[in-house]
Amino acid sequence: MTPRICLAPALLVASALILRPAEAAACDPDPCYQADLWQTLAPVNASLIPGDGVLVLQGANPGDPAAWLDKVALTVTLDATPVAGALEAPGINGVLVWRPDAPLVAGMYKVMGTLDNPDDLDYCGEDLLLDFEFMSDGGAAVPLTPPSLTPMEVVSTTQIVDLETLVCCEGVVPGTSFNDCGGDSVDYPEGQCAPTQGTGWLDVQLPIAPMLPIGTAAMLAYSLKVDGAVVARTLSPQLGWQASAPFCTEVVVTNLGTGETLTTDKQCHGDAVASQLGPQDLDPALAITCSEPLQTCAVNAMGDAWDPNMCTPWPPEGETGTPTEGGSDSAGSDGSGGSGGSAGEAEPGEKGCGCVGGGAPGPWALPGVLVLAGLRRRRRA
Repeated sequence: MTPRICLAPALLVASALILRPAEAAACDPDPCYQADLWQTLAPVNASLIPGDGVLVLQGANPGDPAAWLDKVALTVTLDATPVAGALEAPGINGVLVWRPDAPLVAGMYKVMGTLDNPDDLDYCGEDLLLDFEFMSDGGAAVPLTPPSLTPMEVVSTTQIVDLETLVCCEGVVPGTSFNDCGGDSVDYPEGQCAPTQGTGWLDVQLPIAPMLPIGTAAMLAYSLKVDGAVVARTLSPQLGWQASAPFCTEVVVTNLGTGETLTTDKQCHGDAVASQLGPQDLDPALAITCSEPLQTCAVNAMGDAWDPNMCTPWPPEGETGTPTEGGSDSAGSDGSGGSGGSAGEAEPGEKGCGCVGGGAPGPWALPGVLVLAGLRRRRRA
């Protein structure tokens, strides 16, 4: 499965929205987009760390945190006495962990440090200075218990807009053009054309309530397993997945300090709505406002517009144009998980979307934007 990357928000009201690509505007690439440096790095669990715990740091970095272990210098002291420890990369994007060599004792610890960003990227972000304190109570972390996990499910349908799927008012000739972002768009007047094909998606949000004291809960990492495979790992307990066929999920909870793990019971989603998932036939007449007869045309030899000399009425003679339900056989298509083939568009029938929490450091609520699905091609009036 190719994951459709999504950012799961702390509040899940956005899960019912379908976010479509915006109109092409000033879309010159940001020279610092995905630059291999850290824009931020801050403690997640400084308010309270158990004696057998670790200091968890989270920041904005698109690369592999393990590659930065020798570029971060930390000095940890307790009452001005150095405390030995080392940085680790726990395999979570944007996350580093400082593990003390010996259990922490109760007290307020002082942390000073630097993160050395590349000199040739100074215009994107300078070196970071770390200066904060964290508290330990010297006690043991609380053993893991099964978290509260109540799935929230939403079915949505996205249109597939291209020259082969459109039906238009007689006399309208849709075509394609390059947009400012280097892609192509299908252009036609508003209300004059609509597609006959779409893809049904099941979005499942999995908000987790760890039901543990803050000292332990703030050290937890969550891995999402879909049909037995790990598809996402994050500090945020706001997980989600989107697919065009039914799927099953499990969540693995890990204490980053002690290494203890717990796996939730498997939950399966989508069997009751399988006919609404995957390829769907749409009725274009519902979105078209003209009074002229409807037609569909072959694509011209250039492949960039309809050929107005090769048109036929829609619906074809003997057909009503009423869509039929999509079949559950869409599960056979490998695909993207939850929101776009990395940030973008996906072909119909693709399956799976890992949604990973992100945003400002914090043990429970990492805000983001959930991109459920977008049009494969953008319509422009």
